[in-house]
Amino acid sequence: MSKSLGIFDQEKYKEITLNNRRGTKAGHLSPATTDGIANHAEAVISFFHVPSESDVFFKAFITTFQESYASDWNSETVFGRTDPIYTFKNTQRRITLAWKIPADSIGDAYGNLAKVQSLAQFLYPNYTGVGSTNTLSQSPVVRLKVMNLVEKSGPAQGDAIGNPTPGKTIMNNYTSTNDPSKGLLGVITSLNINHNLENKDIGVIQIKSNTILPKMIEVSIDFAVIHETTLGWNDNDMSTFKDPQFPYNARRESEDLGIPGLDYNSYDEKIEARKRKEAARAEAAQDRANAEARGYDGMFGEMRRKRDQKRLDKLNDKVAAGEDLKPRQQANYEYLSSVQAGDTGDTRANVKNSEAQDAGTRLAIEEMWEQQYAEMEEYYS
Repeated sequence: MSKSLGIFDQEKYKEITLNNRRGTKAGHLSPATTDGIANHAEAVISFFHVPSESDVFFKAFITTFQESYASDWNSETVFGRTDPIYTFKNTQRRITLAWKIPADSIGDAYGNLAKVQSLAQFLYPNYTGVGSTNTLSQSPVVRLKVMNLVEKSGPAQGDAIGNPTPGKTIMNNYTSTNDPSKGLLGVITSLNINHNLENKDIGVIQIKSNTILPKMIEVSIDFAVIHETTLGWNDNDMSTFKDPQFPYNARRESEDLGIPGLDYNSYDEKIEARKRKEAARAEAAQDRANAEARGYDGMFGEMRRKRDQKRLDKLNDKVAAGEDLKPRQQANYEYLSSVQAGDTGDTRANVKNSEAQDAGTRLAIEEMWEQQYAEMEEYYS
């Protein structure tokens, strides 16, 4: 688990005091509750300026988050063809992000203004001084991180053949880091800042003559993603994406169709394998339901199990000998086979805990079961 960076502190620039003449420190009465949420739950937006390795964080009061994937195709019209010939060029990913930056105190308002100032500076390049002139040395590339939704793809994680990781385990291990250097590489193509000076419902804080601090700053950006790896599907293994963690690092459960290492010649074969697996799952579920309904974990369940096993053994002997079963025998054979397949160790463990309160009652019930099973054996034999 990643540790909190403790980056939000409303009293960094000015202590919060109660509204009295003595200026008593607010202490636990401080309204800075969002600091704790952002620091510990790490619900933050971060920017990492690659040339300077500087970073800036904002609380994730997100109002707009939208991704777009635009595929660029070259279209060539050919005489006599109904449709043009399309040639793929590339796919571009862009992100539109907007968030609010509220201030709970004077110090918080000043800190917000300073952070927005840092973000604005991230849009400018690096220069190298050559004599009396400055030469552009590095473009203002940044890394944007919005929790787990916008971050750099992690390393691919595979499964051993025939031993896929369960989906619940994959989800339990799904997490993100608060490290801004793990953000998505790209460029900010536009930055819009609204200080809400005209909004009478929000207002500003005048701290000195000719000096104000916005109570609410609204920021929006357009972000063009720079892919750091080649994205696409492998020719050798057409079911494998080159960067399987792209774009959310949300790993999918590997599909285990019960035949490890099998190369499917067609998609139809894969569909048929899925159908077989689903049929097997449904059959196993029915077997468990039949075993549960048989009541092996109830009173005299062990005796009932032994009797059923004897009946099934007799029917198995007839089948092995090549005898044709009567319709009732066939139905009974299929049912008991299903019960046996669904009978697990859990039901057997519960049998020993089932006891009659009265020994005489237990004996009477046992004799009743003996008679009933004798009649059933005669009927099905």
